[in-house]
Amino acid sequence: MINKILFRGLVAVLVFVAGNTFAQSVNYYFAAANGNDNNTGTNAAKPFKTFKKLSYLQVNGGDSILLKSGVIFTDSLFFSGKGLPGKPIVIGKYGGNAKPHLKGNASSLQMVHIYNAENIVIRDLEISNKGKNIRPHLSGLLVELKRYGIARNITIENLFVHDVYGSLIKGEGKNDKDAGGGQAIMIRNVSEGETDSILSCFDGLLVQNCYIKNSQRNGIMMWGNWVRKFWFPNKNVVIRKNIIDGVPGDGIVPVGCESPLVENNVMKNSPLTLPPSEACDGIWPWSCDNAIIQYNIVSGHKSQVDGYPLDQIIIVPIHCFNTILRIITMADFYCYVIQAAGPLSTV
Repeated sequence: MINKILFRGLVAVLVFVAGNTFAQSVNYYFAAANGNDNNTGTNAAKPFKTFKKLSYLQVNGGDSILLKSGVIFTDSLFFSGKGLPGKPIVIGKYGGNAKPHLKGNASSLQMVHIYNAENIVIRDLEISNKGKNIRPHLSGLLVELKRYGIARNITIENLFVHDVYGSLIKGEGKNDKDAGGGQAIMIRNVSEGETDSILSCFDGLLVQNCYIKNSQRNGIMMWGNWVRKFWFPNKNVVIRKNIIDGVPGDGIVPVGCESPLVENNVMKNSPLTLPPSEACDGIWPWSCDNAIIQYNIVSGHKSQVDGYPLDQIIIVPIHCFNTILRIITMADFYCYVIQAAGPLSTV
């Protein structure tokens, strides 16, 4: 009798382990045009219609959230979830080569919002967010951590982000109703104007092969733990092979990072639309140690205040240390200056 009980218990354990080890990944399909939220959503022939369904789904590592190729979605996408190492959650497309278009009218501050997530891939999407009037703090894509701790392995790739009609005026210390610059892609791990009770950072952040077009104010921005007494830096940050086209403000700015790598990016065709009081620069790290900025091109950058196509502009001497610049290419700029406080190398 005892042996039978032990045998049944062993079988139950083996079944449980096998079921969890070999659990199949699930695809969740969305199609705004012909979907239905009463569908199962796990079959491409019976997709969901709106992203509201995401709040009712248990999305696990290895699962995918797939938007139908070439379809316009007008509702914003919010997702918070955790994949597994080697089995990320993928947000992407299905059914063709054309990117699905998440087309916002600025009624939502961000058209795609990834919140407190890790082991996740966001790829192959078209995102825009433009209303009749500019809106402060507007984004196309917002990847955000808040009182989370360490978020690992986030990839953003092959996005087309355009026509994000945000404010041209920075938010820091400005007494203006429109203060709060817009960003095509914002990656944030610290709250604005407050100290988080639990510090957060990214460990393993890759942004690559994205095309940003005609967005304001900025291109790819980070907002990290830049205050040194709260130093909790982002690590393993790589921003490469992106094109920033027609963006008037800052192009690419890693903030609060240890050893970020920014390489093979292009910024071009920056319109002269910022107010005369607004400073901006091409590609520059802020409060980053051991940054490598290499093989980037900045062309046609027209800031009226700074106007440094690619620089390391340090506000106080402790903000950046040991920055390395390699093979900088600049063209059609108004002025060019490298400013550095702390060790700087050029190769």
